[in-house]
Amino acid sequence: MVKIFPSVINGTITAPPSKSLSHRALIAAVLCKKITRITNLSNCHDVLLTIRAIRKLGGKIQLKNNKAFVCQNNLLTQGKKPIKINCGNSGTTARIITALAAICNKEVVIDGDHRLQERPMAPLISALKKMGAAIYELKTKNHLPLKIMPSTLRNRHLIVDINQSSQFVTALILISPLLENNMQIKVLGNHSFLYINSTLEILKLAGIKFFIKGQKILIKGGQIFKPFNYAIEGDYSAASYFLIGALLTGGQITVKNLIKDSIQGDKYLLKILKKSGCKVTVNTNQVFLQSTKSVFGLTINMGNYPDLVPSLSILAIGSSKPILMKNIAHLVNKESNRITAMSENLKIIGLHTKITDSSLKILPGKIKDGLINSYNDHRLVMSFSIAALSGHKEIIINHAESVKKSYPDFFTDLKKTGGKFRWINH
Repeated sequence: MVKIFPSVINGTITAPPSKSLSHRALIAAVLCKKITRITNLSNCHDVLLTIRAIRKLGGKIQLKNNKAFVCQNNLLTQGKKPIKINCGNSGTTARIITALAAICNKEVVIDGDHRLQERPMAPLISALKKMGAAIYELKTKNHLPLKIMPSTLRNRHLIVDINQSSQFVTALILISPLLENNMQIKVLGNHSFLYINSTLEILKLAGIKFFIKGQKILIKGGQIFKPFNYAIEGDYSAASYFLIGALLTGGQITVKNLIKDSIQGDKYLLKILKKSGCKVTVNTNQVFLQSTKSVFGLTINMGNYPDLVPSLSILAIGSSKPILMKNIAHLVNKESNRITAMSENLKIIGLHTKITDSSLKILPGKIKDGLINSYNDHRLVMSFSIAALSGHKEIIINHAESVKKSYPDFFTDLKKTGGKFRWINH
């Protein structure tokens, strides 16, 4: 548990490397026969799970500081012993490693913790089976744990629904360049489609050719992944906590390692912050925010920006009008059901909310002290840590160590920028 005290955010931090881009770069790199060099790699728990899974499948990754030297090694050679991979609570790891394991010519069991076993996998399992994968659900249909047996996959014309997650398509397009025939995916839905775009940008670095026409993606089969050098960008969703923290507490902050021409969809954060009324200056690789300590009401379509929903919900604390976030039905399938979890915890600290299956509306108000149930969800911990700074009394948050999932240095950076807190025993 952690107790957060009212304080003002000021200073300079460096945004941690993007978790999302780290996952994708590692998969593209391990499909190269020669060594690829990745710098500024995230050291968060989810990315470490992906690294461990790749190594178990036979890929080679050497880590030195925040650099990774990656190559295919024995990834695609036949395995003699069954392999067990635990993906913890990382949905990204589970989905991309399931697709990767399907082409590795090995017997692999993929599992995760209780929450990950509940999260959706059906569109990916169905697509891989249509491509020829031998996948067996060991416990519950369309969910982890899965057993994957050696088989020969071929690209197909597929229709994939991404209303629950765009990671199903990301997993498929990462492996499809190596397979026979051409892959054509017709994407149903538009939730988080920008994450698919970032995956395609990573493939472009490896020399992979593809075409996009509307909601259709075409990738030629039989391609070769070429080694590349890539520096992971700073994470916009991680930066959101400190930018919003400075806004709400009347401070100012500079966040380095945020690329102006980022391939991350979450850079949309900057437009939202400008609309909210604060001063935002964007340079080539850093963002400066100066608070006006007042926020205009906002209505935002968050279909493409699910990771920003928890932090943007906190804007209601300093707002003159309600904050309404629409098109967020897919948040029920995250580390927690984030629609209900955010609503419940906002009410605990004194803010009134209205929810539907696909929206969250937060009415303006002043916050009070309370005990936050984070549901072991890293984004809830960070969001309510920032909320607590702008109050008048302390707020306690359980399972605060879960920030290691995406941002291990969150509390180090919070202290660096003036945030006051104290770890407490259960």
